[in-house]
Amino acid sequence: MYHFLAAYYFQIKMTAHAAEHIETAISLGATMTGTWELGAMIYEKMKDMSRLERLCRKYIAEDNEPSPVIFNALARAVLEKNKYSEAEGYLRSSLAIDPNDRDTIELMNMLNKKRDDDLVKDI
Repeated sequence: MYHFLAAYYFQIKMTAHAAEHIETAISLGATMTGTWELGAMIYEKMKDMSRLERLCRKYIAEDNEPSPVIFNALARAVLEKNKYSEAEGYLRSSLAIDPNDRDTIELMNMLNKKRDDDLVKDI
């Protein structure tokens, strides 16, 4: 139920309410990959990279079904911290799941562009 409330609030651009409901759904033991992916989309929309990173790491740690959406979201979160090597690992995992995923390919291009920038170094 909380998943659907979160989806509704996200759809009408009430991301704070959506975040509350997605957190409740996950804390109650959400097993649907879509719930976690929705959480990642909500936190990305809110630009809350720390919550996004925490959510994605928890999803991966719980040994759930591999998800390109989760790997891409985590790559975005660590890219914000200039952790290029770590981001590349997540993007490669995403490409292993779906080699034609447009979002992953765009992120990989963005990673390479940032990496080529002499002003920013990998941490």
